Amino acid sequence: MSDISITPANFGVASSTCKTVTVQAGEAITRGMPIYLDGTNSNKAMKALNTSVAGTAVYGIAASTSSADNDYIQVVTTGTITTGASMTVGQAYYLSTTAGGVCPFADLNTNDYINLLYRAVTATTAKLVFENSGIQSP
Repeated sequence: MSDISITPANFGVASSTCKTVTVQAGEAITRGMPIYLDGTNSNKAMKALNTSVAGTAVYGIAASTSSADNDYIQVVTTGTITTGASMTVGQAYYLSTTAGGVCPFADLNTNDYINLLYRAVTATTAKLVFENSGIQSP
């Protein structure tokens, strides 16, 4: 699987319509990573991945960095983001098998859960369109 290369230093909120919330991290998390809230760990933010049902319930995209468990981070839940990655306009991007990773649909593997994260608006910005389908790739 080939994840897109998100540049944490260039990641940010690209529109005034973005909604951000503060959550407690359960591990080290980098800006730009998709996260889920772990119900077995006091609803702390964890890196999302598409290999298990629990890890695919994407809550948002980390807008700040956590160096360790118990730090607080900002998470973008709606709106348009700047990823710093080189993307194809109009292409959809999905949760990958790498914890906190993002990939195009073509790079999903058999039995990966299909979870749409965002669609590229420009080469570096994307509109969040979270869709946790619960469907596994054939």
